[in-house]
Amino acid sequence: MDMCNHEKLEYLGGEKTDGGFNQYFRCLECGAVLVMTPSGTVFKIGGRDAKVEEAKILGMKIVL
Repeated sequence: MDMCNHEKLEYLGGEKTDGGFNQYFRCLECGAVLVMTPSGTVFKIGGRDAKVEEAKILGMKIVL
């Protein structure tokens, strides 16, 4: 079970899509990459459990 709340994030960049831009972040605590779609849905790739799944973000602190 993944216990990380993904609060400390590093911004990796954006990617243009048909509906806008996907935004990519890396969690500095667990190493997961989080992808935020133009609709606001967030997916987690990798990290502690190495599955792609919708992530529950309680709070975000973006580190530039």
